[in-house]
Amino acid sequence: MRFCAVLRKYPKDVPGGAEYQSYLISRELAKRGHETHYVAYQSDRVETIEDEGITVHRLNATKTQALEALKDIRADIYYFRLALDLPLLWRAKRQLDSTFVYNISRDIQCQPLFSGGLHQPSKGLLQNLVSMGRYAIYRYLLRVPDVIFTQTRQQQALLEENHDLQSTLIGNGHPVPDPDFKKETPPVVLWLSSLKRVKNPETFIRLFEATEDLSCQFWIVGRPVNEEVHEYVQQKADQHEKLEYLGGCGVQESNEYFKKASVYVHTGGSEGFPNTFIQSWLHRTPVVSFSTDPDSAIKNNTIGVRCKSIKEAKETITQMIEDPEYCGQISMNAREYGINNHSIEKITDRIERRLETLIEETHNTETE
Repeated sequence: MRFCAVLRKYPKDVPGGAEYQSYLISRELAKRGHETHYVAYQSDRVETIEDEGITVHRLNATKTQALEALKDIRADIYYFRLALDLPLLWRAKRQLDSTFVYNISRDIQCQPLFSGGLHQPSKGLLQNLVSMGRYAIYRYLLRVPDVIFTQTRQQQALLEENHDLQSTLIGNGHPVPDPDFKKETPPVVLWLSSLKRVKNPETFIRLFEATEDLSCQFWIVGRPVNEEVHEYVQQKADQHEKLEYLGGCGVQESNEYFKKASVYVHTGGSEGFPNTFIQSWLHRTPVVSFSTDPDSAIKNNTIGVRCKSIKEAKETITQMIEDPEYCGQISMNAREYGINNHSIEKITDRIERRLETLIEETHNTETE
């Protein structure tokens, strides 16, 4: 099978969840003997290299030029993951006799056609209307790919309910780390995301201020995106000895933080399936989440707690820090759940089976 992931950036150049998942899948397929390509068509340089079994095509291209590059690769499977690239998928499918896959990344992509995007009051009415129209186009184009992959059952249900579209549940995966790592002493309560309003780092700081008397450290790790948010976080960290802002990081470096943390706090809005949840669980770190609990995984598997308020989160973290036996059991649950459900090997097993079935179905149709 010749497989080609199509995104804008390569994750070793610019970190991103969709990019990193595509890289991991491509790398795992390459290990299994498949020919894999990764087209990063908005790179800052132009080159074709081999990286861990993947042929990486870094381009600085328009969509038309990117389409020509896809034609040259002649893949059996073209794999897309960004809503912004659905128009390119549509154009490519009209011109290439291949199978096209789109992987849902966020629940918002599955909402009704004209339900809009992420409303941002600061942008004004006109810009939000433009955003609504753009999201409507992206949702309409979900009819184009030959198959849709989802991260959660919730996304599957939304696609069927709102768009009458069937999909295949795949999920997200990560490499399973070796178990011989030790947690930091005193314990670390970690927040790790990008510094922008939708991720709500302010909520983590309020939680810190409510639990400042606990015998633990509070770490904020995040690449600055919104300068106002960045300045606020830095100012608060400068004012409190037990609150540290450690700057941004890539995915590999983020794993080092999860190894050391005893609790991971997620304050972002509703998402698909955050990569940080999987990294956290695989590193024996329970998740305390304020809104996101994909398919009720946290609730149903005792691998963290979903909290509705600062007060509830304070009580939860206090128990985790002050009761090592309780935290230890949740930590072991988390790693077991992560290995059983989100290792990159298991995720790629599902993808490989589905793609090989697709190729066989296409071949049978052509020979009839």
